[in-house]
Amino acid sequence: IPFVEVVSPVTGKGYQQTGVLPDIAATPAKALDVAYEVALQQLHAQATDEANRKRLAWELRVYQLRTQKNVPDNLQPYAGQFGVRSVVYIDGALYYQREGSTRRLLEPLSNHHFLLDKQTLLEYSPDYQSFRIHQMHGTVVTAERTDVTANVN
Repeated sequence: IPFVEVVSPVTGKGYQQTGVLPDIAATPAKALDVAYEVALQQLHAQATDEANRKRLAWELRVYQLRTQKNVPDNLQPYAGQFGVRSVVYIDGALYYQREGSTRRLLEPLSNHHFLLDKQTLLEYSPDYQSFRIHQMHGTVVTAERTDVTANVN
């Protein structure tokens, strides 16, 4: 019966009972998350087209915020009027609406970050008195609270 033993050129030892060690250590539960984040980082670093670099940087930022799992328990302090924009709290969720447009669900990403759509992120100030609207292409607009002052946590 033929027998072959595979030996690592680096360690000079076989792989039996040790397996192949990954380049990036991660628990089995986190392996996909780590691989996805590293892939985004590498694609961003290698991108030569500026539009593609911005898109990949945006996707990486949103992904990192989403995986922090630092979502607030109480969403009510975020609700209010911000000039022509309003954020309303309905049945445990926040909705964004600009005057004259459709109301849209906000996805909480962290204590101060909410995703409006794939290209729009709201970043609240720590005191809830304003938020900045970040667009994937780089535009940032600030909206100041115009209603009664919110309670600070």
